[in-house]
Amino acid sequence: MRISIVTSASGPTITLQNIVNNQKRTFRPLSGYRGLINTALADVNGDGHRDVIIGTASQGKVVVVNGKTGQTLFAFNPFGAGYLGGVNVGGGDINNDGRSDIVVGVAKGSAPHVKVYNGLNAGLLTSFYAFSTSYLGGVRVSAGDINGDGKGEIVVGTASGLPVVAVFNSTGRSVRQLTAFGNASSGVDVFVADLNRDGKGEIIVGTLTGVSRLAIYNENMQLQKTFLPFGANSR
Repeated sequence: MRISIVTSASGPTITLQNIVNNQKRTFRPLSGYRGLINTALADVNGDGHRDVIIGTASQGKVVVVNGKTGQTLFAFNPFGAGYLGGVNVGGGDINNDGRSDIVVGVAKGSAPHVKVYNGLNAGLLTSFYAFSTSYLGGVRVSAGDINGDGKGEIVVGTASGLPVVAVFNSTGRSVRQLTAFGNASSGVDVFVADLNRDGKGEIIVGTLTGVSRLAIYNENMQLQKTFLPFGANSR
């Protein structure tokens, strides 16, 4: 599935394109919102099609859109109506019910709060601070079954400053943590995907600033591979 986003005065237009048959679906889930958005793809409603999880870069909103019909499944403010900052989003089956759950983290300017909402009715599953509450640089989030136990782990990266990656279990308990790319002040984005098809997700980490770097870690946070996907001069 390929996703493209076009922002206009009437709000962002999202197009999903099937890369096999080129079938496209286009929808506007945030009418009137003119800011940037963050997105993740995950099968939230369990129908076999990946849905679109959207976090706004301001106003503190999350919208989940049915990837098959374009209808809104959920729309809510995960950090309360008083939070007007950005929300970064991810998805993965945390509670092992066959539906991807909704993982959200605050953007720059607030303490590193992370929450997980279930894919059935958007009820809160867990809530925790990924790092010290004095850290205000924002967090990037993802989720996936890293150790093969059937329950997804929550992976959180610092969005600015020292590139720290932390893994939490389904209840929000810290499992492992590392600093990627040495002591660079790049911030990181994080993803989980089973790259070698062994039933365990690998942790993929990418720099957000400076030279574009990727690193892949296994369940024990052991480095498997690191490379420059766009060359040494990329920014």
